[in-house]
Amino acid sequence: ITLPANNGSANQFFKNSETAGIVTYSSMVEKSGKIGIGTDNPNNNLDIAVDSNNEGIRISSTTNVFGKVDFHANRSGDDAALGILDFNWNGTQVARIIGSSGDDTTNKDNGEIQFHTAAAGTATERLRITSAGEVIIGDSSSSTVNSTQSILQITNPGVTSRITTIRTDDGAYGSGMHIAKSRNGGAVQNNDQIGGLFFNGHDGTDLAHQAAQIVCHVDGTPGSNDMPGRLVFETTPGGTSSPTERLRITSTG
Repeated sequence: ITLPANNGSANQFFKNSETAGIVTYSSMVEKSGKIGIGTDNPNNNLDIAVDSNNEGIRISSTTNVFGKVDFHANRSGDDAALGILDFNWNGTQVARIIGSSGDDTTNKDNGEIQFHTAAAGTATERLRITSAGEVIIGDSSSSTVNSTQSILQITNPGVTSRITTIRTDDGAYGSGMHIAKSRNGGAVQNNDQIGGLFFNGHDGTDLAHQAAQIVCHVDGTPGSNDMPGRLVFETTPGGTSSPTERLRITSTG
């Protein structure tokens, strides 16, 4: 048996080399209650040092089952980390994913996911999925606009709050946006609002009132492969808080 270099207070672990009479060093060390694999100076409860690509941790099964990684914590407050995945570049944290507690601190049964990235050495939250399934980009909480909270919100102090869609295939069609509506999976009815573009500005108090809107309504009785519609353009005059119809394009043009 050949012993490795002295590791001070560390305990050395060995494994059978599968060759009769030979025992080899496994590069696993226990030191001060910490386990090191590939390192004799572990910095955490389990520290794995790799020296080539694609080395690390693998959970596998050869049967019809799956593996998982669990984070368990009993935090007392809202928005507290339950588990964290950190990504470091040469010792500097450049990205982070956090699973955090939700706002129900009594039942402790809801949660959120946060995604952080660093522009210059400090990881900052960029995207959050709330317990209600809302996707918030550029902020940590959903804002109320026109008395509602949206499923998707983009907040940013600069031009990056804009949305761009680009289609790159070799074809005649461009990119676009679909706004659709059904009644519980069934047909819409005459005068139903299908969707719209709503423009709200902060009036010094909140974002509750619209400056203008463009809305599409059903303009007649729908049928199979028959969907009549109209567009209504509205603006809000000074001294008032509600938009007024200015122009209408009906289903007949």
